[in-house]
Amino acid sequence: MAQMKQTGLKRIALATLYSYQGLKAAFKNEAAFRQELLLACIFIPIAFWSMLSPLSESCWWGLYS
Repeated sequence: MAQMKQTGLKRIALATLYSYQGLKAAFKNEAAFRQELLLACIFIPIAFWSMLSPLSESCWWGLYS
């Protein structure tokens, strides 16, 4: 017989668990994943900071003037 599929909150909880396990396995076994994670940790804050800085505003005005 077919196994009954999970529904509702239990399905969401299991999906979250499986995603966590997959990320954990990728971090443990994949060097490229660790490198990309490191670069994301560096460049994402820089991207947010640059949107707020006067330097970025002056660069945009320089590009479009």
